[in-house]
Amino acid sequence: MGLRKKLLQNRRLYLIINITSKQRPSLHRLEALIGSGIDMVQIRCKGLPDRIFLDYCFALRKVSSSHNVLFIINDRADIALASCADGLHIGQKDIPSHLARKILGKEKIIGLSVTNKREFNSAKCDKNIDYVGAGPIFKTDTKPDAKIAGLGLIKEVLKEKRSPPLFAIGGISVENAVKLLDLGVKGIAVSSAVFGAKDPIKAVRRLRKILHDSD
Repeated sequence: MGLRKKLLQNRRLYLIINITSKQRPSLHRLEALIGSGIDMVQIRCKGLPDRIFLDYCFALRKVSSSHNVLFIINDRADIALASCADGLHIGQKDIPSHLARKILGKEKIIGLSVTNKREFNSAKCDKNIDYVGAGPIFKTDTKPDAKIAGLGLIKEVLKEKRSPPLFAIGGISVENAVKLLDLGVKGIAVSSAVFGAKDPIKAVRRLRKILHDSD
């Protein structure tokens, strides 16, 4: 088994952290969340100067490493490389996967967002892609204008016998996660379900329990 596959093995709960000039969770708060049961974190940044973003990544990378949590950067291959992140997550309109691999090298993880079966099939055949984020499955406040892929996408991709690790994403909550797990989903990516909760740590623990109770 290759290094990238080993790193992704048994990763189930993926937390997406959105930061802007007006919204930047404290590292103390994030360390508590990460230590409560997160397997992977992805950081998305909009509107911050690169130097501030990079400093934030350095600090969060250290926190993630201390808890054996994978640290992924959204969109920015340069920041992923500079911050020694574990990998990069890209969308359909971002840097092509072969160029991202050229920049990051053979050992970094690369994930890709897919919104339909055609995009999934393309990702499945792409040797540069290590995992996919499929969705949005439900309506999501993070991307309110995004077209909903729905549970149908999950049903379709789970029919495939050989595919990269899959994380369902988009509007997933403590209340609806079971619907995905009943279909056979092993990994979920969340943001609002945690950061919008009255007790984010409790939300993480509940989601983790749901995931592992499904085994």
